[in-house]
Amino acid sequence: MTAAQGITTRLRRYMPLVGALLLIGCSVIATRHFGQYITDQTSIFIFVAYLSFAYLAFTLWMAHTHEDYVATDPASVAYLDGLRVSVVMPVYNEDPETFRRALESVAAQTRPVQRLHVVDDGSRTKACAEEMERFIAAHPELDAVYTYVSNNGKREAQAVAFRTDPTADVFVTMDSDTILDERAVENGLQPFAKPKVMSVAGMLIGLNRRRSLLTRLVDLGYTNSTLNTRACHSRLGSVCVNQGPLAFYRAFIPRKYLDAYLNHTFLGRRVVSGDDRMLTNFSLLEGETVLQQSAIGATLLPTSIGHSRGSGSAGRARSSGAGCG
Repeated sequence: MTAAQGITTRLRRYMPLVGALLLIGCSVIATRHFGQYITDQTSIFIFVAYLSFAYLAFTLWMAHTHEDYVATDPASVAYLDGLRVSVVMPVYNEDPETFRRALESVAAQTRPVQRLHVVDDGSRTKACAEEMERFIAAHPELDAVYTYVSNNGKREAQAVAFRTDPTADVFVTMDSDTILDERAVENGLQPFAKPKVMSVAGMLIGLNRRRSLLTRLVDLGYTNSTLNTRACHSRLGSVCVNQGPLAFYRAFIPRKYLDAYLNHTFLGRRVVSGDDRMLTNFSLLEGETVLQQSAIGATLLPTSIGHSRGSGSAGRARSSGAGCG
């Protein structure tokens, strides 16, 4: 352990005490002002302001003290090593070079996956199919499967992979424009050593974040939502929404709720968005959902305002949300 890590560790020991003191102080001040409000000596806005500050302090404290889970006991390590991991990657008209990099990032994992199923959701060109052929030839050690289907959306594309791997223990959902860190799968599996954990959210950064002001702002939004909101919720075992470009699920979750996932309607209309929220909510019905900040994926960000209105993490132009180029 370096000197800097030692200092950080010591500081973290005092964070619960500091947070508790802040909350107690805010509560005392808020109670005092509430008493003054009752006797018409102050405005209710002061009271609301202190409560808001207390809530903000609480969420920031929770987020700051979040730590990734790492399994250390031999039984847990052996359990994680024995999990069958299946990567599910829908693709639609993806840029061939980006798609190739996404595939290679899966093959380069320090913790090998057992299966990679790419489902082409009706791409208009054969570029991705040709890239997949070259990838399969270059990596015979990996059970890599390519399936072409008509364009029915991301959920239907994922369902093809869910149905065709009945022995998977964990499904990793990722987009075709996401490049995984080499330890993304190894780190993302760690929380599954705890039986209550049903899904794990990964950490996203922008692959093209330095391209423009817009990409920098979107990347900032990704970072803020993950390191603050999701980190806080993770402390409670209740991450509300996983990010589609990289998420991990116990395989029985999509299997059990597949019919509801595919036939979700609102006012009689089929819902084609909110896929990640639904899978996360299904996971919450069965147990805990957490964040693993060290499971990192770099994904393409929208490069124009119009593009950012599209579906999916990089503003996809079709309802597939699977990573349009």
